Amino acid sequence: MRVSKQKRAEVRRALVRAAVELFAADPGTSASMREVAARAGIPPATAYKYFPDRSQLFHAYFEFKAEDAAAALGRIEGFAGFSLHEKLQAFLEALLAEVLPEREFVSRALRGVLDAPLFALSAMQPMRRQVLTIVQGFVDDAVAEGSIPPSVYHGLWIGFFWDYLVLVVLYWLRDNSEAFTKTSELIDQSLDLLVTLPQSGFFDKAARIAGFLVKTHLHADLERWSELFAPLRPLHDDPRTPAREPGSS
Repeated sequence: MRVSKQKRAEVRRALVRAAVELFAADPGTSASMREVAARAGIPPATAYKYFPDRSQLFHAYFEFKAEDAAAALGRIEGFAGFSLHEKLQAFLEALLAEVLPEREFVSRALRGVLDAPLFALSAMQPMRRQVLTIVQGFVDDAVAEGSIPPSVYHGLWIGFFWDYLVLVVLYWLRDNSEAFTKTSELIDQSLDLLVTLPQSGFFDKAARIAGFLVKTHLHADLERWSELFAPLRPLHDDPRTPAREPGSS
């Protein structure tokens, strides 16, 4: 029988929730997928279809938290009128609020993700796509309202934001300040700098400079190479050499 998309999401969430609960009960646990399935009340064979191993549970956990953070933004009054900086900050704060109750599990899950082989990191792509889609919407809104100029390089900046988000979470996991005030201060200061890049048209200006340098240096290099190989040109290619008369030896 075909399982609906909603049902699949419910089963995946139930398994992830069971893994979090097992870790909360015993932070040192190395529970198997069979134990996770039993905790969720789901047949092991079914659980393995969704998550062949525990590392994929970790990836799914972050995927769901990104979804929940995005949903939380929709409950903020007047959110549509926020600036790009305010929207990004609200998203970061919503994401951290979602994972706060399971901070120790987040630490373990993130280690599991970052310690995985590079090919396994592809499993993080669903969450990465979610984050990039959310941020793309913020950028599109900012362009539409005229607070940042349109640019073909916005995608590059949005991709950079994903790396920035990971670094913020890693910092937060090591932040022992009261109410994580150091993390809040880091976000305030670094996000302000980050947002100035698309606002100032930084990437377009950098691309123009790079294009100018490539063009001018390439032209100069071509001239130098032309001069270098000039002695090797056939004599009849030299316009200063008179053409031979037909039949002359």
